[in-house]
Formats: sequence, C-alpha cells, structure tokens
Amino acid sequence: MRNKNRKKGTSRSIIDSENDDKSNVVLDEDIVCDILSRLPVKSLLRFKCVSKRWCSLIQDPYFVDLHFARSKARQHLLVAEPLPQKLNRRNVPGNMTKGRHPMHLLTAETFLQERGTVNSTTLNSVIHTMKNTNTFSFETYVGPVNGLICFTNKHSVCMYNISTRDVTPWVKSTLQKEVKEMYGKDISIRSHGFGFDPATKEYKVVCMWTGYIWETDNFWEVLTVGHNTWRKINDIPPYTRGFTDSGVYVNGSIYWCTWKHNGDADFIVAFDVGCEMLRTIQIPNFILHQPLELHVLRERFFQVLEVDGRIAILHKMSAYTVKVWIYEDGDKERSISTTTDTCENWWDEKSIILPVKWLQRRYLYFHTAVGAGQMILEIHRKDFTEFLYSYDWKRNTFKEIIITGIPSIEVHRLEKLFASYTESMFSVSPAEKKCCI
Repeated sequence: MRNKNRKKGTSRSIIDSENDDKSNVVLDEDIVCDILSRLPVKSLLRFKCVSKRWCSLIQDPYFVDLHFARSKARQHLLVAEPLPQKLNRRNVPGNMTKGRHPMHLLTAETFLQERGTVNSTTLNSVIHTMKNTNTFSFETYVGPVNGLICFTNKHSVCMYNISTRDVTPWVKSTLQKEVKEMYGKDISIRSHGFGFDPATKEYKVVCMWTGYIWETDNFWEVLTVGHNTWRKINDIPPYTRGFTDSGVYVNGSIYWCTWKHNGDADFIVAFDVGCEMLRTIQIPNFILHQPLELHVLRERFFQVLEVDGRIAILHKMSAYTVKVWIYEDGDKERSISTTTDTCENWWDEKSIILPVKWLQRRYLYFHTAVGAGQMILEIHRKDFTEFLYSYDWKRNTFKEIIITGIPSIEVHRLEKLFASYTESMFSVSPAEKKCCI
C-alpha cells in the first residue's frame, strides 16, 4: 500500500518473521493498512507496539496522509480551560511554566455528529480530560492546522500535536533585542501565523512585529518547525499594519486583515508558506461601505476565516445579522509580494442570522471546522459563561453544542477557548522516529 506503483498480487503480508508458528494469522498489508487508517490515533499509538512492521507501517508518510484524509469526517473539539489562579506551579512541567495563563487542555469527541433525532436543535459532546503533563502556560495559540497547534508565549513559540501529544521545545526570537541594538527602537509582537507547505510537508510559524508608532517599523520573521532559527523577511508590502488577530491558514497561505485608525478594515495580507513571500488583497468598497446599524458603526467588527477551502471576511451588520464574503484567491499561485488584487467579482456574499443577540458586552468568536461544512460560534458573556453553536453552511441553521464534563470557567477572557481539529499522526519534529520493539 505504501508503494503505490507496486503490482497487484505482490503485496506483502503482515507476519512476525521471527515466529514460524503456522497458527499465526497472515494478513495482507493492504488490508491491514486500510483497517488501521480508519482508527483513532489513540488506538494507533497502542498498535505500534504489536510489531516492528506495524510500527513502520503506522509511521509511513503515505499511511499518515491516508489516515488524516479519513479522519476529516470525525471532527473533534479542543478546549483550553484556564486553571485556578491558586494553581501550584510546581505541579506544572518546567518547560510549560513561563507563560501568563496556565491552561489545561481538554478534548471532546465527534462533537459535530448529531446524537438524537434528525430535527434536534442540539449537539452533544463528551469532554475527555488530558493528562496533567499536558498543562501549558501560554499567551495565545494559533491553529489548529492538520491537527497541530502553535502555542505563543512572549517571544517564544512551540508546536504541539493534540492527538499524539508530541511537543517541541520553546523557540525564542531575538529580533526585539537585535532591533533595539541596531536602531535604538522598541518593537512588540502584533500577530502570529501558523501554516503548512504542501510541497515540502513543512510547518512554519510567521511573526509580525511593529513599533509603538502605529504605521511604522514593521518587521516580519519566519520559523520552520523542527529548526531553532528565525529568518527575517525583507520584502514587505506597505499595507501590513494594524493586525489584531492571529493569521488564518487556508491552502498554503496565511491571511490577516489590516485596520485603519478609525477601525475600518483595509487590506487582507497573505503570506505564502512555501515561498515565504507577502502580498495584499484590497477589500472592495462595496464590502467596506455596507449600511450598518448605529451601534455597529462604533464597533466595526471584521474577522477573517476559512470557508470551504477559501478565505472569507465576516462583518457584523446588526445585533442579529452578520455577512460573510468568500473570496476566490486566484492570485495566490503567482506569489508576488508587490501584487495588490482589487477585483470585485471574486467575492461571494452570504447573510447569516445569529441564534442570539450580539450585545456590546458579549464577545463572539467564529471558528471553521475544516472539511466538515460547519462553523463554530463561541460566545462569552459578561457573567463568565460560555456557549457554543454549530452553523451548517448548506442548511443555514444553528444548533447549540451541549458539552458535558467541563467545569465552569470563572476567568473573564477576551480570547478564544475553543477550536475544532482533525486527528492526525503528523510529527512536530522532522526527525524520523524509530521503532523500538
């Protein structure tokens, strides 16, 4: 199965070569590969201990890709639970205690599948608590991308596979110190992005720094996962300022929305993960000049998200309505850093009626469940309660996600606590793991 050019009838069998007992069951490797690729990661980690051949099969790149493709039908939910402030940090592993917010990671299984009648208005999820060794301290996280997430903490980042629980060491940037020594200027991190290069199978983190003066002194750098050196990006378009959110990864590129002084959206900035070049996409006036309710004019909420493999802009129109404009990014293949796309014909519009009223002191976050045709709505209220809804793009309907097994969160946060992800066996390290059976 791993060698797709192998002729029929020549497939090997899975059998322990050191044991000639005729009672052993001989299984065709293609059959074993097909069966194993449909199992959850937790089972695969156990089955790696069956034999060296099974271990080698499960770690094979072709199998890993096949397993990930089939896992997309089973979306999971990641929950970042803030730990009590009285947490004894001695109980947290040493390499996880440098951050501002100690967090405990939990997962919910298959939260997008209905468990009940077809016309049910709710979806059920059961939380599975991770081990204490997976307690992190971090400021924010970016992703997930292919089942991996990137934790950020001051000037450091680390990568983590949610399913296998493999984690990299923290890699610190020294750019702030270098700029201070060379130019005598202070800079701070404005935003991170985390993405994947399909051609090289490499994951990369990109970081945007800015000076304390709003539109000047922008610096970009990129890190390839598995390496310990940040690289500076020199060719920067002029419209790369005013970021407020982390980048959104879509099909080989990472996207951000830039802002003007008055809070209006301005441009979309795209970073090609493969060639490490930046370009800009101008947001058309027919999107920026939409008629809005008076209270929305004061908020000017925009968000970039992924919809069915394309980048999109979500804009709050009223207390109960948002609009989504989905963009066909045909320019990304050129990957020219000076390109500014202004075409208005490549945007598809969709209106969405929210299940709750979007009040001024109610914080809403929109997440895309990649490959599932769903969007997750995360709501934080001022009384420290959280609600989740799943939106079906085809049916135009919301369903509340009922989560059991998660304690109440008594910390008021303005950051997302939930994310959907797909299980994967992708490694966070370029080094090939050996089977030790």
